[in-house]
Amino acid sequence: MVGSDATAADVERNPLRRLQRLEETQGWAHHVGDLDRGELTTTTLDRPLGPVTRAARLEALGIRFDPSILGPTYVLTPQRPYQPAPEVWLRAFGASLYASHSGGVISWTMPRDAPSTFDGGSLHTFFAGLPQGRPLLTVSVSAGAWPGGAGRLLVASSASASTVTVPVGGTFTAHTIDLRLTVGDAPVEVFMFVRGGIRDATFRALAISYIPVLEPAQP
Repeated sequence: MVGSDATAADVERNPLRRLQRLEETQGWAHHVGDLDRGELTTTTLDRPLGPVTRAARLEALGIRFDPSILGPTYVLTPQRPYQPAPEVWLRAFGASLYASHSGGVISWTMPRDAPSTFDGGSLHTFFAGLPQGRPLLTVSVSAGAWPGGAGRLLVASSASASTVTVPVGGTFTAHTIDLRLTVGDAPVEVFMFVRGGIRDATFRALAISYIPVLEPAQP
């Protein structure tokens, strides 16, 4: 028993080992929406999100396409937080862990008694020189709320007046957040805010992808 307790304590003190333990029992969710209109729908999944399921759900954005066929894609990860041309970068605030190894993660750990309005940390990304249009913004983040509670992630952009709120339940879950947004001739900044109620949140990647539209989706 002493050895077992010591092992559990070691895991809690080691952020990467704790994350690995959470991922062994995680769930999955797909969020689809329009950042310009502040709209979002959430589907809980019983398995990792696959390309066929993703394509079917993305038709809710009003387009039909093959997500395996992408145009220019701009990706930021903890392992690749910057590129010079076109200039894109990310910054993290309030993170409890920034690891460029082990797949690359940025994690936030929140106090249990934090109010729902508590600002526990954030991610700030910048994209210059993006083609104008209506690309797809994808955020890959895992998160779980404190037992018996609920939390939320907020996603916002300098290109949109609206924000979207991503619900986070008590089960540690891999969230894929797909949002359409409008890109004009100005640089685009995208933000993710970690709010109170969340126990753990781990960011892995943020991408802006230009998708060739095959045909309008049927109403």
